[in-house]
Amino acid sequence: MSQRIREEPKPFKFLLSRILMVTHLCKFLRIHRGASSFRFSPSALAAEMWLDENPSADEIFFSQYLQPDDCVVDVGANIGQLTVLAAKLATNGAVYAIEPHTQTFRYLRENIKLNSISNVAVFNCALGSSDGTAKISNLRADTQNRITSLDASGIEVSLTRLDTIVDECLSIALLKVDVEGYEKFVFEGGEEAIQKTDCIYFELWDEHTENFGYHSSYIFDLLTTAGFSIFERVVGSNNRLTLIRRDAKFPECVNLFAIKDWNTFASRTNYIQV
Repeated sequence: MSQRIREEPKPFKFLLSRILMVTHLCKFLRIHRGASSFRFSPSALAAEMWLDENPSADEIFFSQYLQPDDCVVDVGANIGQLTVLAAKLATNGAVYAIEPHTQTFRYLRENIKLNSISNVAVFNCALGSSDGTAKISNLRADTQNRITSLDASGIEVSLTRLDTIVDECLSIALLKVDVEGYEKFVFEGGEEAIQKTDCIYFELWDEHTENFGYHSSYIFDLLTTAGFSIFERVVGSNNRLTLIRRDAKFPECVNLFAIKDWNTFASRTNYIQV
C-alpha cells in the first residue's frame, strides 16, 4: 500500500478514498461527471472516479461518437459510468446495461435511479456462448472481477447470450465489451448482434485471453469475418486511430475499436486514420 501511495499523483486523496471506503462513509458523498452524479459506492471504479474528476478516454469517445437515436449495449457495465453517459447522449434511443456481479449491479441500478434515467434496460447476468450458469470472482478490486470455473470460489450467476438480450434491437450503434478476457464467449453468443452493430469498443489483453485458453488472433478473425476492421488508439491522442494486424501482441491492456464503415465512424467523431 505504501508504494501505491507514493506512485499516486494525489497521495493524500488516494489514502482518504480508502478510509472512506473501509468506513463506508463514502456513501454520503457524490461524484459529479459533467451533468451526471454517482454515488461514491465502496467500489474500485467509484474510487477512481472520485480521485480523478477529468473524463476518461472511454467517456471522451462516448461523447464524441454517440447520437440521440442510437442503441447502445454496455457489456460489463460495472457501476454505470458509461451506461449513464450513454443514456444521456442517446436521449431518444435505448441502452442495454449488463452487469453480472450482484453487488456491483445494485450500485449500477442506484446510479441509474439517481440520474432519473428511463431509457436503460438492466440485466444482472453474465454473457456467454450459451445459456446456463457461471461463477464470477468476488475480488476487492471489483474492476477485475471475471468469470471463473464453476468449482472455484465466487458468486453464482445466470449465463445467457447477447443475441437473446438484444433480440428486439434492429441496429446497434455501439457495443462496448469489458469482460476481463471472456470476450471470445460473449462474441460467440452474439453473432446476430454483431451483424447489426456498427462499432465495437472492447478491451483486449493477451494475459486475459490466455487465462481462457485462446489467442487474441481469434477475436481478430471473428470480427474481420463479420466485416469489421480493427483499430487501436494512437498513444497520447483522443482522435487518431491506427489499423492493427492480426498478429499484433497485447502485453498490456488496451481498448480497441472494431469499425464496420470508416467513413460513417469518421463523420460521427472526426477521428483520423493514420
